[in-house]
Amino acid sequence: MKHNHIFDTAKRIVLLAVTAVLTTTTLQAQEALHLFYRNKVHKIIELTPDTEIKFVKKPCISVVGYDINEGVLTISASAGRTFGYGEVLANDDYTISFDVPWLRARNNKLPEWRNPNRDGTVSNPFLIFAEGNKTGANRRGTVTISIPGNQYQFVVEQMGGGLSFTPVGERYGLEPTLSTNKQIAASDTTFYVYVYPNVGVTLKSYPEWMTLVVMGSDGDKFSLDMLDQISDDVVITQEYLCANISSAYFKFAANDSPEERTGEIVFELNGETAVCHVVQKGVEDSSSTDK
Repeated sequence: MKHNHIFDTAKRIVLLAVTAVLTTTTLQAQEALHLFYRNKVHKIIELTPDTEIKFVKKPCISVVGYDINEGVLTISASAGRTFGYGEVLANDDYTISFDVPWLRARNNKLPEWRNPNRDGTVSNPFLIFAEGNKTGANRRGTVTISIPGNQYQFVVEQMGGGLSFTPVGERYGLEPTLSTNKQIAASDTTFYVYVYPNVGVTLKSYPEWMTLVVMGSDGDKFSLDMLDQISDDVVITQEYLCANISSAYFKFAANDSPEERTGEIVFELNGETAVCHVVQKGVEDSSSTDK
């Protein structure tokens, strides 16, 4: 019987929490309200005709941010990409705002991505997107995630151009690679070369024996308005809009000479150059296919 009494009391407390505001007119059959805090602290409130009970929801918000370290999310210079995403834990619908125009957030709005938690909060993931940083210098913006009565803030730092043949991040302690060597077999007639990032990079020069087919820099085609054109039923991933590298695709005739031929492919960003030294083997030394 004692167990049933506790169970019935718990049911009444749940009912009270749902109705939010109650007066003794709904509790005429009770002389006292028994409150339990996680089944440990038991408090009895004596009821009188003037008793008014209010259950107030305390605003609760926090962010689980992958790659957010001490409140700072570091992202690359590339357009349309992030190095991670965040997950908002809130007991109310949240909004995201920025103090800079080059940042935008996109919520995954599908219902199955809104996961209710035992503590009454709801998990809803979001992605941070950025316009490409062509300035060559780091820049910072503040993200504010808000619900009525509470908010959470963190900083997004976007790296500068960092021209390189290897995608480079300051947080990994890597230095840009501004020169590289590539060997081409005598029989090869096509060649790709990739450079980082995917915004602002231009092709300055290339060997006369090569013909440029296309110089691709997807980041130059990206704008934050593209996010508004994507349907709400699409779950956006980090790879959804752009790769993070620029690429140049060349064609040329096979080398039928015994002499090797050489040249330089030069890329430029903010006055900085990256040089790819290419060597195509002669026809008598075509066994090497190292690329």
